[in-house]
Amino acid sequence: MRRSYHAFAKATIAPCKSPFYAAQGMGASLAIHQGKRAAIMSPQDTPFSPPIPLVQRRSHIVGEVRGEQAGPTFLGVGCTHGNEPAGLMALMRVCEQLRSSAHLLRGRFVALRGNINASEKEQRFLSSDLNRIWTQTQIQQLQQHELDLTIPENIEQYELYYEFQELIDASEGEIFAMDLHTSSSHSAPFVVVAPRPANLHYASQLHAPLIFGLEELLAGTLMNHLCNLGHVTIGFEAGQHLDPQSVRCHEAAIWCTLEQAGMIQKEDFPDLDAHKMLLQQTSQGIPDALEVFYRHAITQEDAFRMEPGFANFDRVEKGQRIAADRNGPILALDDGYIFLPLYQGQGNDGFFLVRSTSHHPGLN
Repeated sequence: MRRSYHAFAKATIAPCKSPFYAAQGMGASLAIHQGKRAAIMSPQDTPFSPPIPLVQRRSHIVGEVRGEQAGPTFLGVGCTHGNEPAGLMALMRVCEQLRSSAHLLRGRFVALRGNINASEKEQRFLSSDLNRIWTQTQIQQLQQHELDLTIPENIEQYELYYEFQELIDASEGEIFAMDLHTSSSHSAPFVVVAPRPANLHYASQLHAPLIFGLEELLAGTLMNHLCNLGHVTIGFEAGQHLDPQSVRCHEAAIWCTLEQAGMIQKEDFPDLDAHKMLLQQTSQGIPDALEVFYRHAITQEDAFRMEPGFANFDRVEKGQRIAADRNGPILALDDGYIFLPLYQGQGNDGFFLVRSTSHHPGLN
C-alpha cells in the first residue's frame, strides 16, 4: 500500500512531534526556527523591509548551522511546491547531522521552507505556482510595493524575497542555492541546470542526468531569479513525491554539493562515497545529458489525462499515444523519453519530451 500523504508529509509541518522524525532520531532542535516571525519593522530598521504597510513577516528558515570557519553560504529550499515534502525532510536531516559537526563546516548552512501555507494544506499551491512567479515584472512590482498581497503565493514570495536578500547580504562568501523537488510519477533523480559555467561545474558532480532547456520553457522559477543575481543555482529532482528513496537522494545531493562547494571535507564525512553511489545507481541506464524538445502545456479546461503507467524517462516512439484531452488522443511527436508526466490535479505542464544530447552549448 502506498504511504498516505498525511503519514509522509506531516513531518515537514511539525518535525519535533512527527513519528517519521522520531524514527530517524531527530529532536526538537529541528524546529528551532519554525513559526518564528520577524519583528514589525519600518524602512529605517532595515533596507529590506517593505515601507507601507507595516507587516509581520514570517521567517521561512527552518534550520541553520554556522560553521566555526568562514566560507560559502548554502541556501536549500524544500516545499517550493507544497505537496513535495521530501526535500525539506532531507534538508532537516542534513541540518541535524551538521549541528553535531559544526567545527567541520566552513560557512553557513540554511534550510528554508518555500510555500508554507500550501505545504500545510498538502497542495502544490493555493492560488498560483510559487515556482512560476519570479518574473522580472512581478519582482519589480514587489520592489515597488505594488504586489497584491491578497494572493497567497504573493505573500510567500514577498517573505522569501526579503529573507533571501538578508541572507545574501550577510554572506561571507559564495552563495550556493539548491531548490529540491519531486514529481508525481516515479523517476530517477535528475538535475535542472541553467547553462552557466559555475552551475554546470557543480551540477555535473551530482552523478545524475543533466536536463537542458527546461529553464527556457518555464519562466519565473526561483532558481532563475537567484541565478540572474549571479549565484550558483541548482534544481534537483529526487523521485516520486512520497517515495522514501526521494528523501535519501535529496540528502545525497545536498552532501555532494556541500563537498564540491568546499564547505565540508570528504575525510570528515565518510558517508559521502555511499551518497555518490546511491545517485549513480538510481540513474543507471539514463543518458548523462538530455535536452527538452517539446512541452505540452495544459489548462484546466483541457480535461487532460496522462495514459496510466508512465515513469519519468520511459522511452516513447513517434506516434505513440501518451495522453488524451477533450480533443482526443495526444501522440508523441518524435522518438525520445517522456519527462515529468503529470499524475496530479494541479499543474500547467502535461508532459515534456526529451532526448539525449552531447552537443548542447552548456556542455562545451
